[in-house]
Amino acid sequence: MGSSILRVGSGGMLTQLAGLLIFLLPAASLVTSYGGSGPFTALALMSLLVLPFLPGRQQLEREEKLLLFAFAAFFVWAIASMYIAGISDDAMRRLSRYSRFFTFIPVYFLIRRLQPSAHWLLAGVVVGCIASGLYAIMQIWFGWEQYYPGRASGTHHPVYFGDFSMLMAFLAISMLQLAASNIYRWIIVAAFGMGVLASILSGTRTAWAAAPVMLVALIWQHWHVLGPRKKLGIVIAGLLLPLALYSLPFTNIANRVSEAMRDVDRYENNVTVETSLGQRFEMWRVSWQFIKSHPLLGIGTGNFQKETGKMIDAGELSEAVRPFGNPHNEFINTMVTRGVIGVASLLAVFAVPLIIFTRKWKSASMVDAALAGGGVVVVTGFAVFSLTASPFERALPVSVYIFYIVVIAALLHRRTPADKPARVS
Repeated sequence: MGSSILRVGSGGMLTQLAGLLIFLLPAASLVTSYGGSGPFTALALMSLLVLPFLPGRQQLEREEKLLLFAFAAFFVWAIASMYIAGISDDAMRRLSRYSRFFTFIPVYFLIRRLQPSAHWLLAGVVVGCIASGLYAIMQIWFGWEQYYPGRASGTHHPVYFGDFSMLMAFLAISMLQLAASNIYRWIIVAAFGMGVLASILSGTRTAWAAAPVMLVALIWQHWHVLGPRKKLGIVIAGLLLPLALYSLPFTNIANRVSEAMRDVDRYENNVTVETSLGQRFEMWRVSWQFIKSHPLLGIGTGNFQKETGKMIDAGELSEAVRPFGNPHNEFINTMVTRGVIGVASLLAVFAVPLIIFTRKWKSASMVDAALAGGGVVVVTGFAVFSLTASPFERALPVSVYIFYIVVIAALLHRRTPADKPARVS
């Protein structure tokens, strides 16, 4: 019994448990209140309890060491910044979120050692896309648990629901080649459509901006094997599909774009900053002042709201931004709170995995190529999401990003015979 539990590979009980947790997170992150953190926390606890008892030692490649260093450095500098600038209640709340960057390390070793099949991840994102699509349909077309009028939100906020639904859709389609039957391929295509639909019904504009970036990345990955007709068809579809979606009333895309244009016009003409984009512009404006005065170390982790509060009280900043604890841009937020060193650590968290994935995305191994393509989707998607939000300030987005990166990177560096194309009859 003991040897069965500790055995790695497809037949081990621990391997199957890790695979199950990988399968659960994509859907749970969007349609359950705490599901995104739950499976990831379980993997983290499992790594701490199991790793010391697994036989053998793991030899890391140089790029793996860089990856682990990048994630650990992000966490370490966040703590250092907190102590340098002074510990606050907001900083302590963020500490638990940033600590997930450090838990990346034991979870990475666990996944790499246990070798769960990549099909656990594929099945998870397929089910996640279908679940998010159904949830969005129930909220918008049937009025079920509609927390934000006119916008699908799952069990969280429309922005995260829309972003992660779109991310899952492209992640699913990036691994389409792992399906060895037509039925499974059509299921994946249908899941892609459901994920995109969920994102559209959420009204999340950032997800729509990220979609073409992720699409271009996947097209570039396979461009060298496409024939002239397929290339032409992709170009035509890429031009016509956005226009079609924009013109369809049920997508509400036209209204959301018009709303954004009105927000910009109102802000530029000093009418009001109390709009979604107006508040962001105001926070970005004051962020530039913080950056100029604290370029190297920043104002300190968790101090953004305290410093803007002082300016509001002095009449130097609009009252509309008082509720916000970050400037709704991960790059600006990191530069403001942790300075140039912080931005370097943030860029490493994106750049290191992106380099690793692009090196492997044209691999002769079908599984490696599919996983690497999915990894590029995750990195590019989150990079775009970070332009109008601060996903690493929230527990759910942090867990989602780290989960996908750690699973994909670990599976890329340890192959198993279980990763043969799955057949669905």
